[in-house]
Amino acid sequence: AVTVAQQAENATAIESLQSKHDEMVAEMKTEHQAELDKVSSQSEQALEALKHDHATAISTMQSEHEDGISTLETKLATQQESAHAELEQVRSTHDEATEKQRTEHESAIADIRKEHEEATAAMQEKIEAETTEKEQQSQREDEFGRVQAEQEKAIDALQ
Repeated sequence: AVTVAQQAENATAIESLQSKHDEMVAEMKTEHQAELDKVSSQSEQALEALKHDHATAISTMQSEHEDGISTLETKLATQQESAHAELEQVRSTHDEATEKQRTEHESAIADIRKEHEEATAAMQEKIEAETTEKEQQSQREDEFGRVQAEQEKAIDALQ
């Protein structure tokens, strides 16, 4: 039979074991919580680092995209300026050729007019000379006819 003293000793031992168990559980809970806090803190730091890296990568991509767009816009503007300059050169060349043709055309027309005027003047002079000669011939014929008529009158008068 278990004596009261043994029961008291057992109760004390049980209480002591219970107390040590409770202390160990509390200590383990504290260590476990500390470990959880440490892991949680590391996870939050890793997550923040990933967020920062992600934001940096997005910012870099946006910057590169904007640089690419800017480069394309610059190339497009350069191509447009080049095309405009070529168009202006073509227009200028066309305008110069058109002006040259117009000048040559006007010069040819002026030459033709001058030749026409000279030919007309020469023809007019010829016509006037022929007319003058015909008038003179006509006057001579009239004079000859008058003289002949006078001679015939004189001959008739003498007969």
